[in-house]
This record gives sequence, structure tokens and C-alpha cells, in this order.
Amino acid sequence: MKSRGSEPAGQAPVAGLPQGIQPPHTPHNPNAPLPGQAVAYAPTQASPPPKTTPTKTTLKALPTVRDHTTDQLNPSGDEYLPREIDEFGEKKVMANGQLLGGRTYRCRTFLVPNRGDRLFMLATECARVLGYRDSYLLFNKNRSLFKIIASQPEKDDLVAQEILPFSYRSRQIAIVTARSMFRQFGSRVIENG
Repeated sequence: MKSRGSEPAGQAPVAGLPQGIQPPHTPHNPNAPLPGQAVAYAPTQASPPPKTTPTKTTLKALPTVRDHTTDQLNPSGDEYLPREIDEFGEKKVMANGQLLGGRTYRCRTFLVPNRGDRLFMLATECARVLGYRDSYLLFNKNRSLFKIIASQPEKDDLVAQEILPFSYRSRQIAIVTARSMFRQFGSRVIENG
């Protein structure tokens, strides 16, 4: 290649550019590999960048506040005791969970053997009706609900009542009292509520 006297060394003349205007000059890196050459990578000895994250991590726990209940269970051991009593709401439901005034629940209710005449609901069904992904989130977001894990005889009875399918006999089943669901969600668990 011939070089002209007016052009800097190492640059070829560029066609199409007017005389005197040079293309942008890219600095030459002597360590850069040429196209087609094999590149051997070696670990660099550069120091790591300074840390910008704080050294202490803050953990955000889910709220454990019980809105209107204490952490003590009632004498039958199936729901938390309320802190305050809503007189207007108490006129709509009986102590065993049966609704008054012709109201019906959006979830199926049932009796559980050896637990008296108290009405219960499946936690998974309540979660679905209320728009929760699963019963885990229902209980996690509503700490005033007491989760009861059904025993094997109770699950067998629920299968006999056709509340549970037979294949669920070996699964862990959470139930909750109908009264505590009404106390927590009110009209959201009532048909046309």
C-alpha cells in the first residue's frame, strides 16, 4: 500500500470523502487480537467493584396482627376469642355458625364428628370463593382464622358425606369454623351478600 504525504501514517485513503476531511480515527490497541486469530483468555487481576448494597439486609415479615381476635382459643378449641363483639353482626349468625334471616353461605358447610353441632367449611373452598390462590394465603393474610387440620377419621367422614373426593383421604385437609369465616369476611361469604 502506498501512502500519500497528506494522510497520516497507518490510514488508507477513503474514497467518497472530500479532500481534507478524514474519517474518525479509532485508537489502535496493540493487545487486541486480529480477526481470525485464536484468543487465549486469561483471568484479569482487576479488583472487584466497590459494594453498593448495605451490609445489613432488612427482612420484611408478613404482618402477624390479629385484627379483632386474641391469641386465645375458645373452650371448644376451634376458633380464637374475639377482642370486641359486633352486636349487629351477632344478630345474623348463631353460636354454632348457622346463619339467620334466610341467609346462606357461598361455601359448603358440614358437621364434623366429635365436634358438636358447629358448622365447618373446607379452607381450600373458602380460599377459592374469596379469590385467594390457596388456603395457605388465606390463613397467612387473615391471622384471626384458626386452622384446624382434619384427623383421619374426620377425613373419612368428609369422604362419606361427599364433601371430599376419595383421593383426598391421604392429603392434609384444613377446615375452619363457619362462624369465624363470617366474623372475618361478613357479606363476602354470604350468597348475594
